[in-house]
Amino acid sequence: MLLRRWLVLVCLFACLMGAIASPARADTVRHPLDALTADEYETALTILQDQGLVDADSRYPFMRLQPPAKDTVLAWQPSEPFERSAFAMVKQGPAVYEAVVNLTQQQVTRWDEIADVQAGILLNEWLQAGDIARADAQWQAAVKQRGFGPADYKDIVCAPLSAGYYAAPEEEGRRLFRVDCFYSGDTENFWGRPIEGLTAVVDIDAGQVFKLIDTGVVPMPDSPAGYTEAEVRQQQPPKPLTWVEKKGHDYTMKGGVMNWHNWQFHLRLDSRVGPIFSLVQVNDGDRWRSVMYEGSLSELFVPYQSTDPNWYFRTYMDAGEYGAGKLAVPLERDRDCPSTATYLDAVFVDDMGQPYTQADAACVFERYVGDPVWRHYDAILEKSASRRDRELVVRFVTAIGNYDYLFDWSFGENGTLKVRFGASGMEEVQAVPAMDIDEAAPAHTRFGRMVAPQTVATNHDHFFSFRLDMDVDGPDNSFVHDDLKTVAAKEGPRTSFWTVETHTAKTESDAQMTLNIREPALWRVTNPHATNFVGYPTSYEFKSHGNAMTMMRPDDFPQQRAGFTNHHLWVTPYAANELYAAGDYPNQSHGGDGLPAWTSRDRAIEDTDIVVWYTLGLHHVVRAEDWPVLPTEWHEFEVRPFDFFDRNPAMAIAG
Repeated sequence: MLLRRWLVLVCLFACLMGAIASPARADTVRHPLDALTADEYETALTILQDQGLVDADSRYPFMRLQPPAKDTVLAWQPSEPFERSAFAMVKQGPAVYEAVVNLTQQQVTRWDEIADVQAGILLNEWLQAGDIARADAQWQAAVKQRGFGPADYKDIVCAPLSAGYYAAPEEEGRRLFRVDCFYSGDTENFWGRPIEGLTAVVDIDAGQVFKLIDTGVVPMPDSPAGYTEAEVRQQQPPKPLTWVEKKGHDYTMKGGVMNWHNWQFHLRLDSRVGPIFSLVQVNDGDRWRSVMYEGSLSELFVPYQSTDPNWYFRTYMDAGEYGAGKLAVPLERDRDCPSTATYLDAVFVDDMGQPYTQADAACVFERYVGDPVWRHYDAILEKSASRRDRELVVRFVTAIGNYDYLFDWSFGENGTLKVRFGASGMEEVQAVPAMDIDEAAPAHTRFGRMVAPQTVATNHDHFFSFRLDMDVDGPDNSFVHDDLKTVAAKEGPRTSFWTVETHTAKTESDAQMTLNIREPALWRVTNPHATNFVGYPTSYEFKSHGNAMTMMRPDDFPQQRAGFTNHHLWVTPYAANELYAAGDYPNQSHGGDGLPAWTSRDRAIEDTDIVVWYTLGLHHVVRAEDWPVLPTEWHEFEVRPFDFFDRNPAMAIAG
């Protein structure tokens, strides 16, 4: 029961509790890009075992579909057979291997040891690290100084956190967790009760506390921090709003293939990055036209801005270290999604390679946005024409530690794809002695703001990298940036105007783009072989709705690990093995992996198959209204048609 309590309380791996109670079911495979089924996971594991490559002590941080080659998928027809393969990251003691298992041919086609890396974090390790900290005599003595004895241990929640990398010689080669603990005895929001000034650094392979960081006793906050009816005075519930589909959905889903109005795409759920959208096409009259071969989250970087010995390491790579997909939480019906939504299950594997089902891991629904997609008022005729904006939404929620992240991929009738994320959940807070800012010493609020007595919420960032393999009217594309420039007028009473200077990026370095409102530009993926009816190359534009830039120095260790945040947009030539912006193994990585390493070759990107990497970021200075639960804060960017259609595609919407 204690184990179950920790899982539920900490919520970092709470989704797996539902998985334990929900055995995976075998689904029919209809498409080469369908996610692996439970049967296929079991087959892959059996083949590895039969080959003598794995044993009972082997662990599996990530397993997923190994997709067929891109050209194979593009050439495939629904009536044709196809092969299936599985990819597995395998941890054998301290060693890490990568395996590819051909399920159709029943053989291992790849088995490679990957040197000098740390695999993604395992559930069992995470639980074990907390137990190791609790059993340590020095840790027990330290919490005793803070007023906690063995009888309180049942209410102490320990959160083993990813350790990062800081070039400390004594840490080299160790697989580390930095364990911070919290008290849950008087509130369900244990994040608001940090046992401050105490971090146990656990060497998980050695099974011991490697070192204990104790910077002194700090009184624990005791102001209200909860969010249930027991701690919060609930308002009178509002009158209900009903979401009605009298004639059913306008979308259809056959296996992983979704059709809705003028859109078609394939959807699968991945344990590392969550939803993956493939073969995205839009209908233009009597023909389907390709927009994107594949799009997904790539990495999620959350660095806290503190040099405190118990805080500086909190620079998380949430997708690569923990797995944004396998931390999906069951969606609350009629709260997280409308009551009319369709809910989708995901099949993942646990540490032992055994499949399980995460129920209600994503939802699909239609909605009217509440705005007109276009309108016009004719003053002569005194008549308006207006059409409602409607979109199809695929929503996914992952709970990673204290934060809940909502991801919406929205498809509009105007041909635009919106990628949107919302941040909610709890803030990580630091305990301080002061009751308010009048009592607080400057050092208390150096790294954040007070949100409650004795409670400082630490400044931090969120950076989301998205990988978008664009295929605008086919795979051979170019990247264009249209720079808006001020020009002196040589005629008439005007002294200046602005014009557009179009540049086609030749190599990767030409396409490293950073937003600058003083030097505006349009960023577009074009097809040099396709034109609209007046002769412009067809294209899709990346349009920002606000963004942030990293403010850390280039030589800072977290920034070296997250080099993808150096620019808002990167372009690389398509490579099937380049999937993650911070590299395949960000856990305790030394930095420089992923996009900085790949683009250092400065490969050609003109008129070829290219991938766009877009980073969406925000700086979070926490306010009082963000405590104890953060109101969902939304950020988005658009991938919208630009000279792709001959006219407004939303003209076809019926009045």
